Amino acid sequence: MTKLRLVLMSKGITGKQLAELAGVSCSSVYKYTSNNRALSEKVAARFASILGVEPKDIMGLINEG
Repeated sequence: MTKLRLVLMSKGITGKQLAELAGVSCSSVYKYTSNNRALSEKVAARFASILGVEPKDIMGLINEG
């Protein structure tokens, strides 16, 4: 699971809501949350600002093992 997906779930925000707030497509957010596209520092900073977290808190994967 990506850190971005975890933060979205914990804050009760959907990918669609994040896409609308950030001005990106829903498919882009889906790719970021499913780890099919890496977050750039610029996009991570924009998402983090919207979510009220630090960019490092939404970049990368959560160890599930």
